[in-house]
Amino acid sequence: YYTRRDGLLSFADRAETLAPGDRYDVQYLAERVAVCESSQDRTAYEGVWALPGGTVATFQDGRTKLHRYWSPEDIAPLSERGLKIPEAAVALRHLVLEAVRCRLSREGDTWSQLSGGVDSSSIVGAVQWLAETGATSQGLSGTVTYVDRQGTAADERRFSDLVVQRWGLRNEIV
Repeated sequence: YYTRRDGLLSFADRAETLAPGDRYDVQYLAERVAVCESSQDRTAYEGVWALPGGTVATFQDGRTKLHRYWSPEDIAPLSERGLKIPEAAVALRHLVLEAVRCRLSREGDTWSQLSGGVDSSSIVGAVQWLAETGATSQGLSGTVTYVDRQGTAADERRFSDLVVQRWGLRNEIV
C-alpha cells in the first residue's frame, strides 16, 4: 500500500497504517456494500492505494507509474500446454524447491517468518526437507513468529508450534 502526502511517499504492508485518520474512500465502500467490483488499487482509506499483485510501482518527478509484469490470465491452461495434472504437480514441486533453495544463505544463517499458515509453513518445510535429504548443506537457523496480542484471534501459534516441533527449529516470538 502506498500514499503521497505533502510531497512525501509512504508505503506499508497494511493500508490502515497509512490511513489519514478516519477519512474513508466512500466510493470504494459503496462498491463493496453493493457487491460491485472495485478497482484493484482502491482501498477503504481515502488517498491510500493498493499495489495490485504482479505489479511494480515507480515513483518519479511526483508521478506514480504502475507496470503489470505478471497476471494469471496470461498463463495458458494445462490442456493448451499438453501437461496433465500429475506432471504439472511434479513440475510445480521442482520449481518451488528450487526457488527456496536458491534463496538460502551459504553461511547457514537464513531465518524464515513462520505464521503457521500454509504459505510460510510450506516454505519452512521445503527448506528443512532439502536439508534433511542432503539437497542443501544446511536448513534454517530459526523462524520468527509475530503474535497479535490485541485479542483479534490472529494468534496462530498452535499451527506454527507444530511446524517448529516437526523440524526441531528455534522459534522466536515477537
